[in-house]
Amino acid sequence: MNCRSDLVPIRNSAALLLAEAVCEMFPGTQIVQVQGTDTIFFADFLFSSPFEKVFLPLLEEKMRSLLPEAEEVVTMEMVPPSAAGLFQQAGQEVYLSRLPKDRRALVCISRWKKTVVLGSGPFAPFETIAFCLSETYEAGSMDGFSMVRIIGNAFFDRQELQRWKKQKHIFQPTVRLGQQLVQPTEDGAWHWLPQGELFRQQWVRLWQDLIVKENFQLVSSAHQHDLASLEAAHRQIFSCIEKKGGDTLRLAEIAYIEHGDDEIEEGMKTPSAGWIDLAVTFCPEAQVFSECISSLQFIQQIPKILSFESQLVLCSSMHNSETKFLLKTLKAAQVAYVVDDGDYDQRPRVEIRIKDGLGRFWPGPSFWVEPKKAGAKPRLPPGFHAVVRTAFGKWERMLALVLEGGQVNTHDNRK
Repeated sequence: MNCRSDLVPIRNSAALLLAEAVCEMFPGTQIVQVQGTDTIFFADFLFSSPFEKVFLPLLEEKMRSLLPEAEEVVTMEMVPPSAAGLFQQAGQEVYLSRLPKDRRALVCISRWKKTVVLGSGPFAPFETIAFCLSETYEAGSMDGFSMVRIIGNAFFDRQELQRWKKQKHIFQPTVRLGQQLVQPTEDGAWHWLPQGELFRQQWVRLWQDLIVKENFQLVSSAHQHDLASLEAAHRQIFSCIEKKGGDTLRLAEIAYIEHGDDEIEEGMKTPSAGWIDLAVTFCPEAQVFSECISSLQFIQQIPKILSFESQLVLCSSMHNSETKFLLKTLKAAQVAYVVDDGDYDQRPRVEIRIKDGLGRFWPGPSFWVEPKKAGAKPRLPPGFHAVVRTAFGKWERMLALVLEGGQVNTHDNRK
């Protein structure tokens, strides 16, 4: 596939053009998301009536008819209440639930004609766009409604577009690719079928090999509801055996937990519950930095083993002691990374985001220093910290990404 970062702005503009055309042709349609990537552009919608592939040529013509009226895209920063008012005025209420809960936070909004979306581009002038629409399918659901994805591509000139159209491009939801491995449940979780379970057990062995080499001890905690309760269970285990384990103790397990509901349901990439691996190092403050370095080196192995294209991201909107450890680690390692400071409701962390078949990046391996929250039980001894790492993150999501293009590196002896 033609993957070029210089085409992202023009594809962002094409995605906005698509959203405007859809809303004019199908009044009342809700925009879920629009995005251009280094591979294609796409937009997701909630239609009030069925959308068929035969509509794509008509929609493409509508997009072209809007080009002579093209205005510049206006990007703005505003607090969530102001953004909510703008979305309500545009009749796009789907975005309301995705605004930060912190009323003092700043969010980026882009507006073109009547279309208002989250995000700030970058965008390219509309007169430079050569585009086409290529595919549509049901990509997931939101608030109980089916979500329709429309995919297209855009280039700077028609010759390049024509060359792309002559090639064979197949876009389809991951659930079709993995239907012999997993099956969805009604509540957004996933059954692992016999072939899928064989695949998962290979990952278990790979993970155990990696963890044992890092001197972690395997444990199994009682059933935990979510990630926070799983971390609490590890603190409780630590409090039981810390006197026997010296100053540092490393515990690891694979658990099945609830992840909570994602705003946009995209099958295996957004499971409501599923498998996760977790490895926790309990250590004195003097050792936190070295454990962060070790955790960074650990998660950097995973994209190489699975042959993924990825990027390293610091996720933090806070300036606290946990973030300082992460910044110090990245600076010492001298690695390239990007900052995502819009993650207001989650803990600061360093994560590897993995590229999917549409050119989007999804959270995968990560590590963080567990925040010390007032009232959290059980509490760690004074001066102790917990450094947490996960090799695969959500296993159902990792399976989806492998099916879309990743693969186990057979030249690695840990395969």
